[in-house]
Amino acid sequence: MKKIYIHGRHDAVMFDPETDQVQEAPYTRTSVRDVLLVKEPAKLIYSSGEKHYEENVDVDDIIVIFYNGTFEKGYTIVKGNTDWVNNLKKYEAEEQKRKEEWAAKQVIEPQAECCCDVPA
Repeated sequence: MKKIYIHGRHDAVMFDPETDQVQEAPYTRTSVRDVLLVKEPAKLIYSSGEKHYEENVDVDDIIVIFYNGTFEKGYTIVKGNTDWVNNLKKYEAEEQKRKEEWAAKQVIEPQAECCCDVPA
């Protein structure tokens, strides 16, 4: 069975142990613009140029929006994928924690009153 290796931000490679061949793994660059985790049932309304779509989305659906306008639709909806949902929820929690820690450090200490005599 071939193996796909992904290392950090480097391009993935495919290794075939039967032939000892290594090649770039097949992929499609999709230019993901936004990833939205739906928090409550809603109607997604998407318009771009002459394209117009309306679709119902549910809690924990994931809307992936692309930059590239050559796709048939400029978005896709991922439904029922707990790996994606758990990963996004963990990211959101970490991001919120980071923001709160940053905000806590922004408290400005009150200025001490000057008690010295200043010559005139």
